[in-house]
Order: sequence, then C-alpha cells, then structure tokens
Amino acid sequence: MLNAEKIKEFAKQTGADLIGIANIERFKDIPAQHNPASIFPEAKSIIVIGRRITRGSLRGVEEGTQFQLYSIYGYDWLENRFLAMITFKVAEFLEDNRSEAVPLPNLPPQIPPMGIATRDNQPKPNVMLDFDDAAVRAGLGEIGFCGVLLTPEFGPRQRFQMILTDAELEPNPILKEKICDKCMECVKHCPTDAFRKEVKKINRIEIGMVGIGRGKQFFPRMNAIRFWLDIQSYYRVPSVFIEKLEKAMQIISDFDCNAMPTLFNRWHTVDGVHDWGGIYGIHRSRWFIETLS
Repeated sequence: MLNAEKIKEFAKQTGADLIGIANIERFKDIPAQHNPASIFPEAKSIIVIGRRITRGSLRGVEEGTQFQLYSIYGYDWLENRFLAMITFKVAEFLEDNRSEAVPLPNLPPQIPPMGIATRDNQPKPNVMLDFDDAAVRAGLGEIGFCGVLLTPEFGPRQRFQMILTDAELEPNPILKEKICDKCMECVKHCPTDAFRKEVKKINRIEIGMVGIGRGKQFFPRMNAIRFWLDIQSYYRVPSVFIEKLEKAMQIISDFDCNAMPTLFNRWHTVDGVHDWGGIYGIHRSRWFIETLS
C-alpha cells in the first residue's frame, strides 16, 4: 500500500533533497484564488519537493566574474529541468500506484487572474499557489525576517515544486524549531537599504535611485535597465502609475542608462481594445505612445 514513507524514499532516490507533506486541512484558511483545492478539489495531500541551490553556484556572482553560472544551475536549469523532472517522476510514481497527481511549477503567487471564471462560485484562472507558504505548512522550514523561506538544511538556498494528490498521506509535523535568529545580517548587507526605508515609509523611487547608483558604482559601463511594470499597479490608479513611471524613467536617464520597459504578468485588456497576452516590444511601444502622449 502506498504511504508517505514510500513516496519520500522514491523522491530521494530520484534526486530530491527535501520533501514534505501537508494535508489539505492545513490550507483551509487560504482564499480560493490561491488554494490547492481550487485546482484539484479531491486533493487530500500536498507534496512539496525541494532541490538545493549549491553554494558554489553563487561564487561567480560574488567574485563579479561569472554571472551566467547562477542563472543556469541556481535557477533556470535547476527549477525547470532538474527539479521538474524529479517532480514529474514522483507524479508518475503516484499514478502508477492508482492515485491522481497534479504536478505544479513554482510560479509567483502575485500573478493576477488572466481570464474569467468558467463556473459560478469558482475563482478565475489561473489559480496561483504560494510555494514558500506551502513548504512551511509541509514542515520544511519557516519564513525568515528577510521574507525568504529558510530550511534547517540549506538556509535560503533551495527551490520547490509541488504535487497535489488524492492519496491520503501522513503529513510532516509543522517545524517548531526557529531557524531565523534575527541576526539582522540581511538588513546590514541589503544593497539598497530597503528594510529601513520601508519602515520609515521612504518612497520606493528613492530606493530605486540607490539601487541604480550601486549598480553604476560596481558596473560603470552599465547602460541599460529592464524596467518591469505591474498591471495591478496600473489598475489601482492609472494617473499615479504614469506619474511614477515618468519619474523612474527620468532617474534612469539621469544615470545615463536606457530603460527597457517590460509588461509583467501578461497585461490583458488595458483599455478595452488591446489583449496582448505577452511582452512583445511592438506592444510595449504602442501602449507607451498612446498612453503617455
């Protein structure tokens, strides 16, 4: 009979560094737009699978000599190849044992809905889950003072994917030991001093100035910045959004840099006409010309 121990053993053999299980009851306080049951109503267990970020993956960035290393082995390949394959293999293992398994990639829970509800009293697609929160509920770690998930094994260095299953599995106990000791090293070494400024309600524009200034300090030949724009910010108060955008563009220009505005999280029907569903340059330029003129 399939049980939690057999699944964990298989996951470890397949390459998982971390695996935790939570029952669906631990998610009863989560809104439908971010609840696992909205994706799989019959789900009884949530399996969170983790793979470490090796310490050496960060070395090239720290030395300022190799920046591609981390993006491959600490992020892109690690999450979308190595970890994805482990997650899929565990999902296959569950289904080979007559349980349904829904594998999920780790996408930002801040991504807003991109469509309309297909049934009454149902959340809009796509439902996005908070994987760090799920890892806590699966007994793998805690959210540290810096806002990042910490585990006893690897601190902040891991990535997660998830499986929803109708198999009723014994959950991990919630982690009781404290990992974050509030040493404040994260505050001390933050390159933009963001925490202090957030507490003092200092404008984010000023934080951005500090960040660009630091970038020019260490990379004096830096001449371009990708500037991500969030649809939710635009919807709240369009006029304020455009005002802040113009200020930010001016700051970028003051540092002799070119801005590359990028539409974040699929902007849909901004003005009732356009429905881009992507971030293609022609869409960005057309929107900026029409909106800012």
